[in-house]
Amino acid sequence: MSENPLNPQKQPGNVRIRREEFSHYSGPVPPPEMLEKYNAIVPNGAERIFVMAENQSAHRQDIEKKVINSDIINARLGVIFAFIIAMTCIASAVLSAFHGYSTFGGFLGTGGLIGLVATFIYGTKSRKEERQRNSQSSKQTPE
Repeated sequence: MSENPLNPQKQPGNVRIRREEFSHYSGPVPPPEMLEKYNAIVPNGAERIFVMAENQSAHRQDIEKKVINSDIINARLGVIFAFIIAMTCIASAVLSAFHGYSTFGGFLGTGGLIGLVATFIYGTKSRKEERQRNSQSSKQTPE
């Protein structure tokens, strides 16, 4: 009895083994075996992949620099404007007290001082948390 390739279920005892192979890689550059295959298909395919990975890395680093510089500028401006607002409140409190509005001046002065202290504490706490996050993420990433 010959094997029917179109209907293998009708022949008992026949076992078909199907083998599948998968490959996986992580990162911007494929493994060397795959690079050889790219070179066989596309002239200078491996070199083009490396150039693309280098360009992407440079682009990402440029964006990271811009984000860091922007964060630094925003932090400095935040501190400067918080100081200006607090000093304006304190100056207004002193002027109000001199003009006979001591209760109003006391509220303004207290609010200004609380604002200064709160800004300082919040800024210190956020920097500390950011340093902790950065140190944890650098410990988790393999180098």
